[in-house]
Amino acid sequence: MKFVFPSDIPQGLFGRIAVKCRRHASSYTYHSTMCLAAERHGVTITCVNTSTSTGGNCLTVCTRAIKDKLLPMWRMLLAFLNEIEELLSQWQGLLFYRYLVCPHCFLANETAPFHFLGEWYKASITRLPEIVKIACPVARGAVRVHLKLLYPPKNAHILPTQVSESEIQLVAATISEHWTILAKLLGISEDEFSGFSVVTTGSSESQVTAMLQYWSNSARRMQPLRNYRTQLRF
Repeated sequence: MKFVFPSDIPQGLFGRIAVKCRRHASSYTYHSTMCLAAERHGVTITCVNTSTSTGGNCLTVCTRAIKDKLLPMWRMLLAFLNEIEELLSQWQGLLFYRYLVCPHCFLANETAPFHFLGEWYKASITRLPEIVKIACPVARGAVRVHLKLLYPPKNAHILPTQVSESEIQLVAATISEHWTILAKLLGISEDEFSGFSVVTTGSSESQVTAMLQYWSNSARRMQPLRNYRTQLRF
């Protein structure tokens, strides 16, 4: 997977990626601002930051696993990609492109590998279609790539165990004066959310921010997190 930036990546971004991704690995190596490597349950991931020929930057995330570790490989890769996406969302207006490098080209060390749409990793295969392999254009049809190497399986997507700060800010700005309804849906008692109205001064946005931060940091967050996003549809 490649994240290509037409210009330089934000200062300190790679270091923050290294810190965020470390929790997903049992063994971990970090080299300055260029490369990190992580391993867990037989799955290895490397993340490399390089300069492009046009003066930009390319953040490449590679994963490797033995054949029967395909599901753990996807889960670890998605965990890394989600952390990277979360950090990138904090720079509003940051221009970048996602590309999924053809697995055949990657293994064959092609100098000009074919790039599939990077957004494919956000989808999943619920059941294999009639055509389960697609041709690699670089190999001119001589090699076909299995879809399970391009799309993660349905059970590879795992809900995060914690609500991110950017998600809290987005919800706070969206639900406004309806925050007390959300508080009840998340299991916060009337005494608790009444306390936010007294202690927290300012707009309803600041109150809902304080409420969500309290809920996210409390022990109760694990159970409601499974239906957190569905509760926001009230």
